[in-house]
Amino acid sequence: MRRAQQSKRKREYHHQPNYDENPQQAYETQLQERQRALAVLHIQAHEADVVHGSTAKARARALEIDLSSGTPFPGTALIKLEIPSSGDFGTGDTWRNEDEDSVFTLSGARTSGASKQKANTAEPKAKEVWVDRYDARLLLDSFTELTVEDKLASSLELASPSSSSGWSDLPEDSRDTFFLSNAEAEDYHRVKRRRLLDEAWERRLKEREAEEADRITKEVDGTEEDSELSPETLVLMERTAKHLLSASNPAQLEMKILANYGADQRFSFLRDGGRWHQDWLEVKAKLKEEKSREENEKKAGSGLGGLTGNCGKGTFTFTSTCASAASPASSPASSPT
Repeated sequence: MRRAQQSKRKREYHHQPNYDENPQQAYETQLQERQRALAVLHIQAHEADVVHGSTAKARARALEIDLSSGTPFPGTALIKLEIPSSGDFGTGDTWRNEDEDSVFTLSGARTSGASKQKANTAEPKAKEVWVDRYDARLLLDSFTELTVEDKLASSLELASPSSSSGWSDLPEDSRDTFFLSNAEAEDYHRVKRRRLLDEAWERRLKEREAEEADRITKEVDGTEEDSELSPETLVLMERTAKHLLSASNPAQLEMKILANYGADQRFSFLRDGGRWHQDWLEVKAKLKEEKSREENEKKAGSGLGGLTGNCGKGTFTFTSTCASAASPASSPASSPT
């Protein structure tokens, strides 16, 4: 049922446009790595009592075996654990039962409800093992067969991983899901997978928007290079430039026109880097130069015109005066009217 739902969800996302399978594949790879890491995960638990004070030395000796006298003398806190030697299993010296396998208890005695008989008169050789109260073998009810300690050590070394492992060797979500149940872990992975898919979808949308913007920019640049300045646009540039040059603050008026008509493609030449912006700068500079030249000519013309008018009046007066002075007997030519 769960696999069918996953396949259905995969088909739904697979038919969506611009579907990206990389997050799903990355999640599956991460899940497989997590399962492999958990397969070799092992936990070692140690328990001990920290004893302080004058009784610490005595309690430490109680957990040791004194071999100074030549005879092993175990401490008072140790418990004797009798284990049959490895050579006793499967030989003639084992306790046998005709109906069922032999069972050895911690004390070395066998327990059975049926009649018991001894295969050999020799008792099994017992190996004395002294352990503390934390030894896990004390939890066992019986021993069917127990190998020697060197074989146990070799098997433990083979079972242990070659190198120490920790949280850093596991996937990043192992710590979050360590104390979760199977259902909670499944919900956690489902939410994470959905979040990865949503992030991939949003990232793809942003990439598509950037690609679309680049495409539009390239098309506009190509159109600007190929197209020529139309007469209507040239007239609009000249009229706009004349209005700007006639204003008291041309820069402020230009910014106002750009703010009001910036969306209009006809005024795109006002934007820096826009279409025909270089032509607009040339037209504006040309009209500004013409206006400056006209103002200079007007100033020069107004100065010459004033002098000419005064000179005319003066000449007329000067001529009349001169004529009167030249011929005092004659009547004045005329007075200025």
